Amino acid sequence: MSATITQIMTQDHKHCDELFTQLDSLITDKQWNQANTQFSSLADNIFFHFNYEEQTLFAEFETTTNNLSGPTMIMRQEHDQIRDLLNELKKAIDSKNHDRYFGLSETINIFIQQHNIKEENILYPMIDDACALAKDQLLENMLSHLSNKVA
Repeated sequence: MSATITQIMTQDHKHCDELFTQLDSLITDKQWNQANTQFSSLADNIFFHFNYEEQTLFAEFETTTNNLSGPTMIMRQEHDQIRDLLNELKKAIDSKNHDRYFGLSETINIFIQQHNIKEENILYPMIDDACALAKDQLLENMLSHLSNKVA
């Protein structure tokens, strides 16, 4: 396979970003019912992405490098923070609180962009390098996993 983990996971980040932009548009237009549906799609995609990273990519990297306390630990902590923020965002949507939503949305977007930059520029290239022997299997698994993902 000629693709890299970095390329595929970066593409998935962009997909999640697009879902977030669509959600913001629905909230701007106060289309609360559609926003609930869009939020579910966004959350499902982000949580699916996190679970794949944590259970497969990070686990493989940690096994290969014998490093359990490095960058993957930090990314897991950030995933937990993003999960918590998304739960708060859902509450803002449920209460139709436009101002609260956009305050949280801005915070989440900044946090996710900073998180993604670290993964795309540091961690994913480290995984590509460290897991070179398992690369084809990881990529095949990743593509299969992402193809089963919620659209």
